Amino acid sequence: MNGIYLYAFHGNNYAKEAKKSIEYLRKIQKNISVAIVSDTDPEINCVNLRKSPVTSINSGYSYKVNAIAEFSESKFIFLDTDTRIINDVQELFYALEDCGICGVVDPLLNSFDHLPELKQ
Repeated sequence: MNGIYLYAFHGNNYAKEAKKSIEYLRKIQKNISVAIVSDTDPEINCVNLRKSPVTSINSGYSYKVNAIAEFSESKFIFLDTDTRIINDVQELFYALEDCGICGVVDPLLNSFDHLPELKQ
């Protein structure tokens, strides 16, 4: 099953990160579909690349949330620009058959020290 990998970012630093993330993804899956919502052009060459302009500029997490909310495809996986895919994740698209939304926990995240609003 194929789906679309979505990246949403603004600024050149995140564009460089996205480019590296997509390179990792392409090592695992050759013919992927990627959509980018950004205010910059990361100059990424890849099969089925779609670039969309930003409809509203927000900063931080709201930028990502708005990009996800405005994305029109029914099956996509949102990847942060610093995500490195090291194994096939196609099975996640099957999970979207039964669920409207899925998520995973950062495997390297062992505390919420950097997010005091989530500490309890």
